[in-house]
Amino acid sequence: MPPDDDEFVLEAPATAHAAPVVRAMAAAVVMAHDFPLEEITDIRLAVDEACSLLLPLAAPGTKVCCAVRIDAGVAHSVEVMVRVASAEEGLPDSVDLQILRALATDLKTWAEPDGEASTHLLIRMLMTRANA
Repeated sequence: MPPDDDEFVLEAPATAHAAPVVRAMAAAVVMAHDFPLEEITDIRLAVDEACSLLLPLAAPGTKVCCAVRIDAGVAHSVEVMVRVASAEEGLPDSVDLQILRALATDLKTWAEPDGEASTHLLIRMLMTRANA
């Protein structure tokens, strides 16, 4: 069994082809930590929705980054980030965002300047283990 506190990070080209890879990595991490099937399904869906929101906004030639953190085996946080040319409009209030709000215990979205005339858009989701 993996340690109780773990972090896994994946970077991939910010294209539509990255979404299934990012989703599979996030699901594999929570699966390896013996989270229930329902929560594995939730994480797959949440990462899929985050990619659906962020990948169309990604600046050409940039990467999507997904970090999955397991905290003492009872909670996991997922952060998905892309670099965009302009984040003036922010994330659209879409069905994808509503699904993320329903799945996450805590959901934060924000734009963060990177000092290179571009911005990173981030989505961070905290999901608590149901049987904790």
